[in-house]
Amino acid sequence: MSFHVLPVGRDAKIGTEAPQPTQLPVQPSNAPSPTGEAFAKVYDSSVLESARAARKARDAEIPPHVMDEVQAAARLYEDLQARDQHVRFQTHNLDGRVVADLVDTDGNVVRPISLRDIVESTDPDTAA
Repeated sequence: MSFHVLPVGRDAKIGTEAPQPTQLPVQPSNAPSPTGEAFAKVYDSSVLESARAARKARDAEIPPHVMDEVQAAARLYEDLQARDQHVRFQTHNLDGRVVADLVDTDGNVVRPISLRDIVESTDPDTAA
């Protein structure tokens, strides 16, 4: 078994010399940057932490209309619990779609519920 190995320093074309790599001039490490500023700015960690906390608080704010919807859902949940009922979501056996049922605490179906009614309604009497 033998291998054909090209000589070192030759290009893929046989008989032509590969160009020698050019060396870039080395700049001294203490040379100032073109803008006259230091390489990196140093910040106090407390400044960074306060900026992170402010950004996190800003991102964590929940819009009022969302909070209204959450409170309406909580009221609906409490009303259903008072009647010993809850909504059960599951996948339909034949078509794989999500279906919802109003069920009692034993898991017996009281009646099926349209997903549209669940999403659009915040009134416990119409959703349940």
